[in-house]
Amino acid sequence: MRLQRNLLGGCAGARCHRPPSGNGLNERAQAAIRAVRLLEEHVKLWEVEPHMELLSERAGNAAYIAAKPGRRYAVYFPYGGRVQLDLSACEGPMTLRWISVTTGEPVRDPQPIGPGVVELAPIASGGWLAAIIRD
Repeated sequence: MRLQRNLLGGCAGARCHRPPSGNGLNERAQAAIRAVRLLEEHVKLWEVEPHMELLSERAGNAAYIAAKPGRRYAVYFPYGGRVQLDLSACEGPMTLRWISVTTGEPVRDPQPIGPGVVELAPIASGGWLAAIIRD
């Protein structure tokens, strides 16, 4: 959804448009909002800013990132896919949490990731948010 891309991009306002040009507040929009709220429990969106230079081997519109390098990273995958993420600024392993935009639920247990350049790929197709933080 455009909601996640706008929030990670630092837009001052974001919303789910009403039909016919958007989802309004249907189940899909509600799940997307729940996903953002879960992300915000780990990555405060007002503490990060866009850092697209941290992503490489990225197909067009495959992933978007907002980060406070070395501390917090939020990555949005609209359709799945793979990217290389530069976690070189991290001083040790980080914790990765996946959140499904489709269901608005966390998926899998948190897992260690980094430091260095790592491959990041959602566990299935569809919209995903990755919250990467130093505990």
